[in-house]
Amino acid sequence: MTTATAQSKMTLPAAGEVKAAVQGQRALAAYLATQFETQHIQIFDDHKQAHQVELPTSALRLLVDILADSTPANDESYYLHYCHPNTFESEVLRSKGLTIKTCGCLFSAGYSAGWCSDAFQVEVHGREVRCLSRGDAACEFIMAPSARLDEYEARLRSGWS
Repeated sequence: MTTATAQSKMTLPAAGEVKAAVQGQRALAAYLATQFETQHIQIFDDHKQAHQVELPTSALRLLVDILADSTPANDESYYLHYCHPNTFESEVLRSKGLTIKTCGCLFSAGYSAGWCSDAFQVEVHGREVRCLSRGDAACEFIMAPSARLDEYEARLRSGWS
């Protein structure tokens, strides 16, 4: 029995889509900073009819924040830099009142890398560089081919104050 896979049909977003996503992400971040419990979003169907959807603001805050220096690609230049507001690992540790000395979201880094490797058809590895569980403001990750991961981490850390 054979199964068709979605990745064989996956293409990277066009430049206009990337620009719209970045602008939309910035606008969304501004709206999520409000104290409203819910947000209304307008979504269009296949017939270009608008539909209003109400979502809890807390659910929208769960979205992963892909940072602007990311360059996802279907080759060895692949680099993804993102923040995750609530990995399950950090949630468990925080719920128990525990902190750790090193980054602790290893499963989340590996799972994300596995998914992106499959989706982009290039083997990448993930590494957490900041972690809520050790007192950082967010869980922050980088992802790249193994041979370039140390280089990307050094470049990122060199820009930290």
